[in-house]
Amino acid sequence: GLERAVSVVVKLSNGLETLFNSPSLSDKFKIDVACEVASNNATYGTSLKLSAFLTPRLAEPEVGSDVPRRHQGDLNVMTRPTSRMLFLRTCLAWLRQRQFELSVDILVEFHRNVRSFRGLMDDEMRSMYKSIYEEDCERYPELHQLDGPDVEEQANTYFQKLYTQKMSIDEVVDMLRRYKRSTDPHEREIFTCMIHNLFDEFQHLPNYPDRELQFTGTIFGALVRHELVQ
Repeated sequence: GLERAVSVVVKLSNGLETLFNSPSLSDKFKIDVACEVASNNATYGTSLKLSAFLTPRLAEPEVGSDVPRRHQGDLNVMTRPTSRMLFLRTCLAWLRQRQFELSVDILVEFHRNVRSFRGLMDDEMRSMYKSIYEEDCERYPELHQLDGPDVEEQANTYFQKLYTQKMSIDEVVDMLRRYKRSTDPHEREIFTCMIHNLFDEFQHLPNYPDRELQFTGTIFGALVRHELVQ
């Protein structure tokens, strides 16, 4: 079973690291292992946090950053535009079809990580996650602690302040730089949502008035210059 396999892997030198970076193993199996270990660190003599497994696979690597050698193989794969979305979709499918019970603490951590990247979700994924989250909240009321200010609403508020010149482009860029590197999942989610919404606007650019079109172009230029988008 899974427990026996994990017991063997954790005894090997760099066993978990090798398993998580193996291209021959499915992401679903890796999630199984990560949750099993994080749920039973005392049993396995480990100290794995679930976020240490999930976040590098969902987050956009820093441009030009020195990625630790132990993560090179895995993160290089994640630089492809659709890879993060595919992994996120696997996370949602895994949540929907959980193969073993998770402790409430692990479930909260899993949801917290997934929610911080909702800006990557398409409409189908958002609907799937909403259903999963509501179902889990009924079973585990503790999950309601994750409910906070609506990310989409906050992102739109920042755009309104930007286009009405209540915030300058430099101020918004500085904020996005902080949010991109933030350890707060909610701030990272706002960053992802704002970038996602900006790219969604591409299809509407031909209908923009000249002033707004030029202003939007300046915004995109600033984001590229500060390496906030790739």
